[in-house]
Amino acid sequence: MVVCLRSRKLTNEKKTMSEDSVKQALSNLKPDINSIIFSAWKYFKDLPESTRMRFPRTRANIVWERIGINADDVLSQHENIRIVKIQGSLWYWVGENLIFRFKKGDRAGYSRNYPTQTSLAFHNPQSNLIPDVQRVDIVYVLDVAETAIDDILVVARKKDAIEWVFSILETENNVVQLPTHNVPELQKSTTVAKLKEGIIVDNKIIIKD
Repeated sequence: MVVCLRSRKLTNEKKTMSEDSVKQALSNLKPDINSIIFSAWKYFKDLPESTRMRFPRTRANIVWERIGINADDVLSQHENIRIVKIQGSLWYWVGENLIFRFKKGDRAGYSRNYPTQTSLAFHNPQSNLIPDVQRVDIVYVLDVAETAIDDILVVARKKDAIEWVFSILETENNVVQLPTHNVPELQKSTTVAKLKEGIIVDNKIIIKD
C-alpha cells in the first residue's frame, strides 16, 4: 500500500513535442519497450488455455495486464519515468514533457479504446482534464493471422486524426525476453514506490506524490 502525504496538481503549461523529439526521448527505452511487449505476448502464447480462448478481447486483456506487470518491473528502474494509475489505465510519464500508454491497435495506429472520460481526453488537445504535454500511444500490431506481433508503433493523435506515427519494432531475435516468475523483493518494492495514483477532482487530474 502506498501512503501519499501530498498531492501535486499537474501544470497546464504547454509542453508538446515534435515527432523527432519523441523519437529522441524514447530512443533509450526502445529495447525495454520491445521486451515488455514481446514478453507479454509470449506469456499469453505459453498459457495452456491460449488456443482454447474464444474471444479476442480475452487475449487482449491478458496481454495488456502482462504488459503492465512487465512495464512496472522494467520502467520503474528508470529514474526519469513516473508510473501513473488512473481510472483503470496506466500512464508512463517520461521526464516532464511526454506521456505514453500501451495499447493494442491496427496497422494505421488506431487503438481500441472504451470511451471513458480519460481516454477521450487523452487525444483531445482542448481538454482541460489532462495537462498539455505530448501524449502518445505505444501500439502493438498483430499479423493478419493474429499469431505474432507484426509491429510496434508510436502514435500521436489529435482526437480521431493521426498526426504522425513511427515504428520502434526490433527484430524478435534481438529482443530480451523477461522472466515470468516473481521478481525479487527489492525490485517489487521499487515498483510499488514509483506507482502513483491519479484522481479526478473538479475536472482536473491530480497525481498523488
